[in-house]
Amino acid sequence: MPETGALRVKLSPQVDADALARLHGGRFEAPPFGELFARAGAAALRPVYDLSAEEIAEDKYGFAREFSLTLKPGSDLDAASALLAASDLVEEVRPLRLRRGFRD
Repeated sequence: MPETGALRVKLSPQVDADALARLHGGRFEAPPFGELFARAGAAALRPVYDLSAEEIAEDKYGFAREFSLTLKPGSDLDAASALLAASDLVEEVRPLRLRRGFRD
């Protein structure tokens, strides 16, 4: 059965509120994340929690730093996880393996 995947990514506390706001706005290609996510094989990045601009700016509980990163087809889930985990911008990475079956 073909396997595709996504990653649950928690960014480091050193990521500032402006960068978090850009990411929540869907702009994951911008520095400092663009090159990192491109090398990981990112197709899309979505925040895990729907937060207001104020909640993102304050981020008392770290919810603004949690994202789901969908990989492009054919991307290596384990390699992407290792690459992101090695970055100072990332605090935690958890692979989410999705299996897709096909019918005739």
